[in-house]
Amino acid sequence: MTPEKQERLKGCLQELAAELYEETNKSELSDLESIEKTVRTQRSHSQLSPLLEKCCLRLSANESYQNAEAEVEALRGMIVGHSTQQSWRGDNPA
Repeated sequence: MTPEKQERLKGCLQELAAELYEETNKSELSDLESIEKTVRTQRSHSQLSPLLEKCCLRLSANESYQNAEAEVEALRGMIVGHSTQQSWRGDNPA
């Protein structure tokens, strides 16, 4: 990437960060965990990462889908519903 493109990208990221910060309730920014949860909530429409999917699959292999849902939320700060985890494992009787 050229230095010019890097500078443009940096500027765009700073602008995006400023917009997200402006839309956030400042009382929710008290620690790193709450900051991460806030960012994840703001980007809730984005796809799950392959690592998160792998974590879900490993948890649901050893837990009930309901328990895996709760564990993923506690560990990663995201809700991945038990039915989503069940469909990934191919156990969905649809």
